[in-house]
Amino acid sequence: MMKRATLFTLLTAAAAPALVGATAVADQLQGLKQANTAVDRIAVLKDDSDFVFNFLDPKNKRTKGAGGEAIGAALGNFPALFGAGIAMSEFMRV
Repeated sequence: MMKRATLFTLLTAAAAPALVGATAVADQLQGLKQANTAVDRIAVLKDDSDFVFNFLDPKNKRTKGAGGEAIGAALGNFPALFGAGIAMSEFMRV
């Protein structure tokens, strides 16, 4: 098993949600743009799995380099980051 160095490892290993389709992501982002409050945001992202990014899913884009590969979570594949002003990535040594 590969070693991981992120705070999100326990979440991704414990709850690996199904890959959200591009249309569903677009719909969620549109709903988040229209949400005025945190309560409205929760109504858009109503499932617990909406707040867990699966770094282990092979369908997520990986950037390969000499030392390993990086996997990134951004608005395009993880709508829960909307409004947070952040993105997440994880490096795996292979």
